[in-house]
Amino acid sequence: MFYDRYFQKGMALYQAGQFTEAMPYILEVAQQGSAKAQIRLAHMYMNGEGVPKDVEKSEYWLRQSRNH
Repeated sequence: MFYDRYFQKGMALYQAGQFTEAMPYILEVAQQGSAKAQIRLAHMYMNGEGVPKDVEKSEYWLRQSRNH
């Protein structure tokens, strides 16, 4: 599936410490409803990895992941 590969690309960048580059990949998959991507995005917002630290956005993505 396309989004699985897209998420894998984002995670490879994330694991290489390239958080800013990983963000668009992970965000796209999260917006499509992937709980895995939503949880990762929540962690990125909570820790300020590639995005400004934002607790509200982190909590939003965690809530989204519970719905899927």
